[in-house]
Amino acid sequence: MHSKLIDSLPERTDRELKALIENVKAKGVNGVSEAATKELSKRHPILANNCRGFEHESEYGLRAVIDCIPEQLGKIAVSEIKDIVRFQYEGDDIRIDRFTDCYHKDVTIINNGAEAATEHAGKEGVCFYGDKVSGIVVTKEKAANDYPSAFNKNGDFCQFTFKRM
Repeated sequence: MHSKLIDSLPERTDRELKALIENVKAKGVNGVSEAATKELSKRHPILANNCRGFEHESEYGLRAVIDCIPEQLGKIAVSEIKDIVRFQYEGDDIRIDRFTDCYHKDVTIINNGAEAATEHAGKEGVCFYGDKVSGIVVTKEKAANDYPSAFNKNGDFCQFTFKRM
């Protein structure tokens, strides 16, 4: 019934999508609202910094993307996180992995032995899971050019765990 409207979502502007979400929520048209929200999330993924290189899948299971304590999310609501771009060092370069259809589970944060991880180990937190759709390794300079809000001009990580793109 609403398939033409849903098919047109990729051509709509962010402003149009936001207005559409509000309108269809008021009318109770959940399928369109969910599709429009998913389209917005795809365009504006949440950036996640895994600069310590923690292997989340080996600790939390298949499809694990990243874990955190609630304070690390800042003003980002857990329910808002549907698409994630995760960064981590790979030698002198940066690995950039993109995940879609993300969801979260409550977990107890695991201590992986890294000095920075021990301060959160044993605390209640969340782990995000999702489908990996791409992964590339780029130079620090390319990472800084492609994601200026995540890196300084030298390609070093800005101080964040999660942030909006």
